[in-house]
Amino acid sequence: MSLFRDAFAAADADFDDNFGEPLQIIPVVVGEFLRNATPAAPPLELVGILDLPTDILAVGRERDSARSEVIAQTPSADFALQHFGPDAPLPKEGDEIVAPSRPGAPRYRVLSAKPDGVSRIICQLAAL
Repeated sequence: MSLFRDAFAAADADFDDNFGEPLQIIPVVVGEFLRNATPAAPPLELVGILDLPTDILAVGRERDSARSEVIAQTPSADFALQHFGPDAPLPKEGDEIVAPSRPGAPRYRVLSAKPDGVSRIICQLAAL
């Protein structure tokens, strides 16, 4: 490992301690006509960072000063790679992530899951 990778990996615990919250990863079987939780794989409970950035997209016209705004939310979650192994598979496209500590326990579908190249895996999400 490089000096940067060692330092970043050492800081992972601080990221999770300061910004993390309990999250559940629910493995899901995706088929052409079927979509349900995998009964052989229980939900994986761990600490991760759920980020819900909000973008306000404004569109306007010069003629009549009409303006409309669209709010777009692009949620993501990231986890330290050290949490995963043979008994805890990495999240994959189609899995669900639940934030049980937030009001209403919001659920998200994983659109993509990619390692950041250092010590974390980043999941792009869509609200369910």
